[in-house]
Amino acid sequence: MKDFNNWQGFELITAVLGFIGAALGISYSPPMTKKEMFAALLAGVVCAVLGPQLAMQIYTLPPIVNNALAFIFGIGGMFIVPGLLSLWRGFASDPWGWLDKLRGARNNGSAK
Repeated sequence: MKDFNNWQGFELITAVLGFIGAALGISYSPPMTKKEMFAALLAGVVCAVLGPQLAMQIYTLPPIVNNALAFIFGIGGMFIVPGLLSLWRGFASDPWGWLDKLRGARNNGSAK
């Protein structure tokens, strides 16, 4: 049973909690297509599997918070896809205006 719970160094429970967190995040996100939802769900699970281990490496946290971090990283990782799509759509519609906004050069040097 140990091999089932621990696959390639990742615990199965972190993937399940990441899936639950990403699914919860999708329910509160703006409308998306099925492909975007699948990509967001996948991004949430990947962030949930890799994020807690990275946080444990950087900070000295007790192992008990690993599952809570997986849920939180699942929710946060899900928002990567809608965020990237929003940035891409803004860039595709007005590339120079988007770059000016990024630099803060729009409206006489003040960003919106």
